[in-house]
Amino acid sequence: MTFRLSAIPASFVDETNGLYDAYCLAHWGVTSNLISHPIYLKSAWNQGQSVLYVTIAKNFVKLFGYHLWAFRLPLVLISIGSLLLMLYTCVHIKVSPMKTAMLSMVVSLSPWIIMTSRFAMDCNISVFMTFIGVLLLINTLACTNQVLKCIGLIAAFWFIGLTVYGYNVAWIFIPLFMVLVLITLLRWKKVRLRELIVPLMVMFFEVLPMIIFAVRSNVPKLNVTKKILFWTYPSVDIASRGQSSFVALGSHPLTAILSNVWHAISNLFIMNNDTLPWNDIPGIGLYYWFALPFFIIGIVYLVRNRKYINDLILSGIVAMIPILMLVTPAFNHYIFLHIMVLITAGFGVVECIGNGNKSVLQGVLFTYVFALLVFCGNYFSVGATAKLGYPTNTANKLAKLHFNKYKNVYITPESNVPMIMIRDFYPTSPYKYQATKQVPNQVTGVGNCYKNIRLITSNETISTKKALLITAEGQLPSSVKGMNQRQYHKLDDMSLNGNKISVYQIR
Repeated sequence: MTFRLSAIPASFVDETNGLYDAYCLAHWGVTSNLISHPIYLKSAWNQGQSVLYVTIAKNFVKLFGYHLWAFRLPLVLISIGSLLLMLYTCVHIKVSPMKTAMLSMVVSLSPWIIMTSRFAMDCNISVFMTFIGVLLLINTLACTNQVLKCIGLIAAFWFIGLTVYGYNVAWIFIPLFMVLVLITLLRWKKVRLRELIVPLMVMFFEVLPMIIFAVRSNVPKLNVTKKILFWTYPSVDIASRGQSSFVALGSHPLTAILSNVWHAISNLFIMNNDTLPWNDIPGIGLYYWFALPFFIIGIVYLVRNRKYINDLILSGIVAMIPILMLVTPAFNHYIFLHIMVLITAGFGVVECIGNGNKSVLQGVLFTYVFALLVFCGNYFSVGATAKLGYPTNTANKLAKLHFNKYKNVYITPESNVPMIMIRDFYPTSPYKYQATKQVPNQVTGVGNCYKNIRLITSNETISTKKALLITAEGQLPSSVKGMNQRQYHKLDDMSLNGNKISVYQIR
């Protein structure tokens, strides 16, 4: 899980924005937008990002320093912890060794668990909170001590409640999921209604601040930055971001919904590819190409063998139906479905093996191990995730130039070096970041200025000595071309997202 964690996958802008916010909160107690105790992050362009993962990861950034691997590490640990808890749960409730082994294999060897656990997007933490909460719930229901059962229910519901702080799609998923979970528990007489009162009250007060934020952020008159008790509710442009994630119903809503469901099923679960490089590797997908038949067999098994645990799994799948109908197809949008699909596929594998048919078992083991090796060979190759965002080797090279040694650092537009990348890999205090913008404390982006760095035009005069110039390969600004060649020399050539760039020192 931690192999080449700092380099693979390549960093995505939302991820490095989170890294910088974690750094700001760890050392100054405010976000990059100078907000303390945020209920949600404004992020670089006021587009908003969930706060839960950054709140956890800031402690690792403070302990280990400003490194991408340090920011990603807590997600890896939480993922491994959830898998170990799943294994413990199977043993605790006396699941057969064969079924335990197959469930563990299907989930832990899947491309989804590996890719999600290593990519510190704010949304990726949310599914593990729900997963841990459900596992704690299952363990709690096997407990006979009433005090421990009450504590266990509170802990389980608290983890599920944390999900809403991890991803805004959870605002749709969690309410329906919790209703179905409660119906399941009461129907199977696993709890009495009075036993749920305290856990549900704790959960309600836990999620109440996020309910308030969800309302405020979608009502224009209320969408202003305001501190209410402990939390700060920032103004964010969630509506514009949501437009790209939700289906445009138009004048034919039923047609739009049916079309979206078809694209979700065909592209994601039949073709097993959503074309987004940060979500899957083409030709491999999230579940391997052979997992769909196992999933279908698993669904049939869950429906025919009605037990409360099977109904909990089905509840998770059913709770995803509104998202399949209303949210555009992308693996990250459907993040709560994947763990249910994998567990269901695990049941399908067990059904295929039957009573331990050795030839079938050997075939399944060989297939999964071979598929894992193919996936790892692609995923950990140099170019597998190059389209994802910033190649970390280039970003680290730029950071090692020690921009603070120079009076000015000039970047030409032709270089296609994003100023936001410079900020995320050459961090400073959030106060200095805001003060050195071209328009101090502006909401949107970094602009043309950051610390001693400036975006210039190709015709702009560079008069300052002891400066650094980053430009497209072979495209020196006219003011540099007119200099004596002794006044500048090339320090390095590198590649950024397919663009060749050169770095010059101006003496």
